[in-house]
Amino acid sequence: MEVLAIILTLLGVLIAPALSCPDHNSPNYTHTEPGHHLTRRWYGVQALHPPMIAQKPYYYPWPATCGYPNALQPVRYCFLDKWSADNLEDVLNVAISYWGEAMRVSALKIILDPGARGNKHNYCGTEGVATDALVISDETKPGDDEWNGGPNCVTASTVGYQYTPRNQYPSPHRHYMKVCAYQPQYPYGTAELASRDIAHELGHVIGLQHEHQRPDRDLYIKFNCRYLQGYDEAKYAADIDAEALFEQDADDSDDELSLSQKMALV
Repeated sequence: MEVLAIILTLLGVLIAPALSCPDHNSPNYTHTEPGHHLTRRWYGVQALHPPMIAQKPYYYPWPATCGYPNALQPVRYCFLDKWSADNLEDVLNVAISYWGEAMRVSALKIILDPGARGNKHNYCGTEGVATDALVISDETKPGDDEWNGGPNCVTASTVGYQYTPRNQYPSPHRHYMKVCAYQPQYPYGTAELASRDIAHELGHVIGLQHEHQRPDRDLYIKFNCRYLQGYDEAKYAADIDAEALFEQDADDSDDELSLSQKMALV
């Protein structure tokens, strides 16, 4: 229930109502009765407003398709290869189910690209599969524990749908979700944990971003890093500078790093 509550809270105005084509002029609040409104709590890519001309940085919600009886706003995906399709299909389906309630009350759909004709083995790049579909890939390598547990094997995705400037040719396979989260041989890579990570990444793919990183964050909260776990250790490491990282700052020049910058480096 906690996961569902977070998903519904974050969904916000990115997804159009299910019973009509998207209203690109919708405000960021919903009126309930005179004098009252519900403020929608969300942070993500901006809606594509009339005259429907994309502008930098060209990231918007996924395109809506208007049809009878309901409008749809589908995130269309394909698998990169057999390894990805066979390993990730089940955990992906669980992750998609976390968005089920949101899809029930909105135009959002997360579907295999129609060009794959219902076959997960019609991979990205197969004739008929749209080149703007989300490319889902399993980035793990069988038997390579050093890579699988290393810093470069990460789960990450693009945010929203990337439009292309009118004078440029659309880049194929520009939307991606790279998955390293599902490694059942390790306790940190179980199917349950992987499906949660993938559900989180689907939020980014839809167009949602981290609220704690929004540029106006400091207007609403005060972040004090001294209460973070490991603060004392990081401060001590920055102070003693055992690795001589900050010798160039010993002259008290104007470009000397602040304590917080030093702590970030250690």
